[in-house]
Amino acid sequence: MLPIEAEIHLKALTLFGNITRANKTSVEWRLAERQLQLKTHTSKSWFIQIKKICLKYDLPDCQNFLTYPLGKFQWKKLITRKIYTYWREKINENSEGYSSLQHIACAYKIKTIHPILTTNTSNCRDINRIPIRTKWQQEITYCNQIEPNSTNVRYQPPAKFVIKKTKRLNIFLSLVFILNRTEKGF
Repeated sequence: MLPIEAEIHLKALTLFGNITRANKTSVEWRLAERQLQLKTHTSKSWFIQIKKICLKYDLPDCQNFLTYPLGKFQWKKLITRKIYTYWREKINENSEGYSSLQHIACAYKIKTIHPILTTNTSNCRDINRIPIRTKWQQEITYCNQIEPNSTNVRYQPPAKFVIKKTKRLNIFLSLVFILNRTEKGF
């Protein structure tokens, strides 16, 4: 999944691609040409914002696309690849600074769901267990921060570490209660 900012940029660049492929006598194409030639970088014009987005994602200059427009699928492939590459690198780079993520072995991959959030069926009980699984994973991550020498990162019953910490005992007991309630089906 991409951040909402990236989704908005993807939609805006798709619209800009449609404008570049439009007839050169169309109002949108002429407006784009004029705005990109006359407006400064500090302008609030939509086309200047597109120019800034192109710079952010290391895309060629917008005026080149007006002169030599790419085909629909070439344009879509180019912007999708650039945006996904940018955000994958940015998220992976920023995640190294978070201490809570140091025990997670898998790297962030766009369009993939973390295994803890997946279910094999569309069963309501499995779907209801997803928040419980995430809470367990938070506890496991917390326990691994307390006891970094523990080897099994995938699953550890957190009781032996949580009971040592009285503040965490309430969370652990509430998780057990929720898990039992979910298993019984209310």
